[in-house]
Amino acid sequence: MKFGKKDSAQGTVSSMAKKKKKKKKIIIGVAAVLVVAGAATAYLLKKGGSGNEKQEIMTAMPTYGDIALSVTGSGTVAPYDRYEIVPLVTGEIIQCNYDVGDEVKEGDVLEIRFGEKVAKLRVLSVAETVRKNDAAAMYEMLEGEEM
Repeated sequence: MKFGKKDSAQGTVSSMAKKKKKKKKIIIGVAAVLVVAGAATAYLLKKGGSGNEKQEIMTAMPTYGDIALSVTGSGTVAPYDRYEIVPLVTGEIIQCNYDVGDEVKEGDVLEIRFGEKVAKLRVLSVAETVRKNDAAAMYEMLEGEEM
């Protein structure tokens, strides 16, 4: 036999041998996959049981009610903003025609005595909070000196 030339009979024999080897490799690969799958299934069944055992399940009836929740802690309380409150007039209020905690409504007349001075004011508007510059617009002076 000379190199470089192909013998037709020998070429067919070698290609058939290659096909057999390829087929043998495929069969061995499939068999290996089946063995591994069988071993994994056996392990899982052994570990988890056969699946026929009854599992215990706990149940409870729901109830309605309040949830008590409390949070405790310690720390320092500080104001977000700080304001200084100063009166528009100086002096001591000697007498006035209302008590602390009385409700003042629009149209009420207030009489306030500052020593010798007496002032009568009519309430024009009422607000929870008032800026110093807006306070004078909330009352009308009826008698006395402007404060």
